[in-house]
Amino acid sequence: MADHKRRGANGQHANFGIARRYLRMAMHMMRFSHIYLPPELRVGVPSEARGKYYQMIWPYLLGKWKKYDAHYVAFDSENPLGQWRDMVQSIYGITLKI
Repeated sequence: MADHKRRGANGQHANFGIARRYLRMAMHMMRFSHIYLPPELRVGVPSEARGKYYQMIWPYLLGKWKKYDAHYVAFDSENPLGQWRDMVQSIYGITLKI
C-alpha cells in the first residue's frame, strides 16, 4: 500500500508499477521453481525456519486445491506442485500430508 501511494503521489501509474513487480516475482518463481518466501526468510535464516513456514502455509495451499477436488492431481509427483512438495519434504525433513 505504501509503495502504491508513493507511486501515485509521484505522478506514476501506480497500478502498472505494482503489477510489473508482481509479474517479475511470479516469473522468477516459475523459472527457478520457487515458492514465495517472505523477505525475512530469504537470506541467512536457518533451514528449520523455512521448514516451519512451509508447514504453516501448507494447509492454505492444499485447501485451495481441495476446494475444486483437484488436490490429488495437482500434487501428483509428475506435476510441478507435486515435485515441489516432494522437494520440500526431502530438503527440510517434513511431511506435507494430502
